[in-house]
Amino acid sequence: MNRWAFWSAGALWLAGGLSGCATLVIPSRPAPDAERAEAVVHAAKALLGTPYRFGGSTPRGFDCSGFVQYVFRQAAGVRLPRSSPQQFSATAPVRLGEEHPSDLLFWSVEHGGPSHVGIYLGHGQFIHAPEAGDVVKISDGNARYWRDHFLGVRRALE
Repeated sequence: MNRWAFWSAGALWLAGGLSGCATLVIPSRPAPDAERAEAVVHAAKALLGTPYRFGGSTPRGFDCSGFVQYVFRQAAGVRLPRSSPQQFSATAPVRLGEEHPSDLLFWSVEHGGPSHVGIYLGHGQFIHAPEAGDVVKISDGNARYWRDHFLGVRRALE
């Protein structure tokens, strides 16, 4: 996350807290570069069927954050941190309804913070490395499980 985004998000949070409002206002963001976004989506889809491997970050096997880290580095030259909480912190928030293909979707499935991440493909779909015994696949973000655990949208591409 660049310094402006970090400080502006912090300033918005502080202003909301001082005014007694508990809602964080997320500024509107320009869409990611279309060519880079397309490269990310294409690279992610090329890995469909790759086995899940806890701690994995190579085409031999991925966990969710290793998959995201690998795809963004290979397709767009973006170096993201390794874990989903770190990726959440290192990327810029996006308003719901303003997500674009290549944005990151985060869920809280194990504890209060980000514990799962996937790459948004458009039309409510995302690609991810879900769990042990599964493979990189496309899932429907509108399914109840994902809706119930949804945490937010973040952007790694400018």
